[in-house]
Amino acid sequence: MTGHLNIDAAMRFSAEVRTPPVVLRDRSPVLPASGAVMKVLEGEDVIVGSKVAEDGAGVIVRLLNSTRQKRKLSIDAGRPLEGAWLVHPDERPSEELGTVASTVSTAVAPRCSASLLLKW
Repeated sequence: MTGHLNIDAAMRFSAEVRTPPVVLRDRSPVLPASGAVMKVLEGEDVIVGSKVAEDGAGVIVRLLNSTRQKRKLSIDAGRPLEGAWLVHPDERPSEELGTVASTVSTAVAPRCSASLLLKW
């Protein structure tokens, strides 16, 4: 069998298979009972997972851009953010990101991964 290999789809599939789903529970619901804690406004396909931060003080969002172009990501966290940071793999902050109320945006370089820390 021959055919075209879609590298972007293959990388995305690999990331999804290796990353188990994480269920986050909002202890003080402020949104309608939709079940969503956050809403991705742009760049949904670069998010490969999320988890509670190791120190318990926020949420880590894992990002992977498998394309050859820079990708923009915008997230509405549902309630005003205390702050948002790009973080190293060990979750130490590396770059503070600007927030507007409950929304944060960043860009992921081509063929790169990144991690984002959100704190309320």
